[in-house]
Order: sequence, then C-alpha cells, then structure tokens
Amino acid sequence: MRRKAFLRQDRNAIMETRILAHVRRLLNDDGWQNRMYPPELFPGLSEDRETPDELPGASGAFGRDAHNPIPCNGPIGELTYLSRLRLSGTGEKVFFHRAGSVGSAVSENPLDIFEVISLSGRFYDVLYMDMYHPGKSGKQPAGYIAEDSVEELRGLTNASRDFPENLYADILDESLCVLGIPLVDEDVRQIDIERARESIRQRRTLSFPWQVRLYGKGYQSLEDFSIRRRK
Repeated sequence: MRRKAFLRQDRNAIMETRILAHVRRLLNDDGWQNRMYPPELFPGLSEDRETPDELPGASGAFGRDAHNPIPCNGPIGELTYLSRLRLSGTGEKVFFHRAGSVGSAVSENPLDIFEVISLSGRFYDVLYMDMYHPGKSGKQPAGYIAEDSVEELRGLTNASRDFPENLYADILDESLCVLGIPLVDEDVRQIDIERARESIRQRRTLSFPWQVRLYGKGYQSLEDFSIRRRK
C-alpha cells in the first residue's frame, strides 16, 4: 500500500511538472500563444509577417501615447509583455490591469489601455497596447526594462476592482481561467496600497485619456468610471 501511494504521488508530481513546463512555454512562445486564439477573432496573427517595434506613422512617446501603442499578439501577448517589465532605475516590479480601450489614428482596431503601478506604490503609469499582431515589439517604453522570460503573471486583461487593492485575487482568477493553474507573482501582495492610492489619485486624471471606452459605456475619465462603479 505504501509503495502504491508513493508511486501515485510520484506520478502526480511528474504530471504537475509537465503541466508547469507546458504553461511556462506558452507564456514565452508567441507561436503557442497564437494557436490559442480562434482564427476568425485574430486573423492577422496567423500571417507570416514581422511585428514592428513601432507602428508605421506612430508619433508621441512609445507606449504612453495612443498614437504610438505597443504592438503585441493578442491578450496573452499583452499579459506576457507587461509581466516582464521592471523599472529601469531600480529594477522594481510593476503590476497592471486593463482599464479600457480607445481609438487611434495609427490602428484600425481599438487599443487596450493598461494602468501600471510599482511594488512600492510610488510609480503610476498608463500604457497603450495594440494586440492585433503576430508577435511582440522588442522595445520597451522609456523608464522600463524587460526580463528575459515570464515565470508568473503580474496583471490581467480585465479591470481589477479598486485597483490595485484586489489585484491578487483578480490575477488569480484570470490565471485559472486562461492557464488552468494558479500562477501569480506573490509579490503583488506586497504592493503598498495606501501609497499606490495616493499616486493614482494624484496622477490618474493627468495620465488617463478623455472619452475612453470602458465596458462599452461612455465615461469621461477613469476617475468618473471608478466613482460611478461605487454608487
């Protein structure tokens, strides 16, 4: 009986190791990511073409201007691109959620808007992503560096309730839904929430664009969106 129990545990451990290896490859392989999408939803992802670091005709600060979004491959591409980012000055991790979408003159498709907060809560940013490409930009916005690979998720492609207060639970939900296993960077629990709230309060109205589309409804700003959600 002990031998059978040991063998069963051994098989389970091997299976868990294989599943984790499969997921880690998915997180770091554009081709595997693209095969997850229905062809009719992202027809451009199957094309044999290179993804530019910046879109033709782009203007403004890369990643921070809606006229110069970050090219990437679908929602999993957004997750993995952003989960590799750190602040270049300190190496600090950043965490994120998708706050809405907005149009742009450089893309026929809507862009996704992500709010970004640092672990210390001192740094707040807004980044724009164009997910209708077969690969990812090899460039990072000014002030960021990228890790070589993705090990765990640091954000999600949906809105997080009262960002970043409930971020861990919301990333966990998305990880289970998309990957089938919990794969969340535990450091998200260490975000300085009070300092993050203050950074967001001070900078959100300056950083966030007007007339964005949030969940199919018109809000004049993300602050307006947050206030009306709480009512």
